[in-house]
Amino acid sequence: MVELTGSKPDPRKLVSTTKLSRSTVNDALKRPIVKTSFGVATKILKANKISLDTVAEHISNKRLNPKEEGLNFIRETSLDDLTIMGVKFSSKENYWTARDNIMNNIYEGFHPSKQSVINSYELLEKHVPVDQLVSDLLKEYREN
Repeated sequence: MVELTGSKPDPRKLVSTTKLSRSTVNDALKRPIVKTSFGVATKILKANKISLDTVAEHISNKRLNPKEEGLNFIRETSLDDLTIMGVKFSSKENYWTARDNIMNNIYEGFHPSKQSVINSYELLEKHVPVDQLVSDLLKEYREN
């Protein structure tokens, strides 16, 4: 929890907010999140305003090396329908440009998300200026 929020959660506040027993909350805070029941984990995360996507990304970022990340990413692409993580591109050129750029970044330590594919899509398909994409990303991260 500290890795995701930057601070140690207050068990008393979590008991009050989640309506879980004190022992359940204390037990959940001592264990890795992957060894805590889904219901308990989601209540505690919700009380701390942490999305499941954030946790999933955090866990996957820790486990995957660039080779594994690359293979994982390739499994989420389809040349047949020109999609990457569910985002459909209008041409093979744009599909390959986005895919290759993301793959190159993976080998430099980048962990792609659907949002990064959407950003590539907007840049290539909608011709959104890079400055605007960076500004939007910074605004989103500041709000979260």
